Amino acid sequence: MHLFDQVKSGVTMPPHLAGPIQLGARIALADRRFVLDDQVCSLAKSLVIDQADLLADCLDLVRLPAETFWLEWRDYDLDGQQSYEEPRVGLLVEADEGGRTGEMTLVWERPGGPPEVTPTCFAFDLDHALDPDPEWFGMTHQNQSIDLLCRHFRARRTQPSPAGSKGWTDHLVAQASWLAGPLMFAFSVLLLRSGEIAQREFSRGKLNKARVSRGRTALLDYTEMRISRPEIVRDMARTSLTGHGGVRLHHVRGHLVRRGSAIFWRRAHMRGEAALALPDERRFTRVRM
Repeated sequence: MHLFDQVKSGVTMPPHLAGPIQLGARIALADRRFVLDDQVCSLAKSLVIDQADLLADCLDLVRLPAETFWLEWRDYDLDGQQSYEEPRVGLLVEADEGGRTGEMTLVWERPGGPPEVTPTCFAFDLDHALDPDPEWFGMTHQNQSIDLLCRHFRARRTQPSPAGSKGWTDHLVAQASWLAGPLMFAFSVLLLRSGEIAQREFSRGKLNKARVSRGRTALLDYTEMRISRPEIVRDMARTSLTGHGGVRLHHVRGHLVRRGSAIFWRRAHMRGEAALALPDERRFTRVRM
């Protein structure tokens, strides 16, 4: 079951965090619900981690796909590293009419238990780096380019750590959420290149008739996002071979490039001088058998 259906089945936000409306109801009322497959998620993560400078340069082009939407992906833990349990992570984005500022709610799956919601409110602004505020704490990252992205969103604690939880601290919230905001930005940039990302709509109408007749809750419709161009998948699978001097012949992974207001995919290619690619045979000892 997808995370948004798990939330809709009975997770209620505290009144001072979400108001009288359940989080599940807010997700049900969202304009769109997107589920990223592993390859799209990997591409978005690589855009954040490897091309954060490009992503920061493209924020002026970003328009969120809807005023309210749900974004869900797999393979994420508190350190932003790969997890063997592959929990689902969800982000409810509620933006203004212009799609440039808004707030986010972060949810993730807990094996053997109900989904957990961060006890914080996240705000973002695509146009300006958010100024320090004593009631808010900002996101930071040791990578300078990623840190520029993190400055466009911040968090505010809305409730104390609930009993039986992991014991949220501001530092732990920052750890859990530093990737969520930039990944949402990266997803919005990828949508600008609609030819590379295929959208498959899943309607649950017929399935829900049978579920409701058996007294079960109805499931929500959603859009699955997949990579449509096979060369992008091949480029992502290749390993980048970087030379120390940067001039020897080496492999460059496929990546996004911006030219003015256009963003396009540059395929994997070789770069450097072929004459410098071969190792100097004087560094080796020939052995004749």
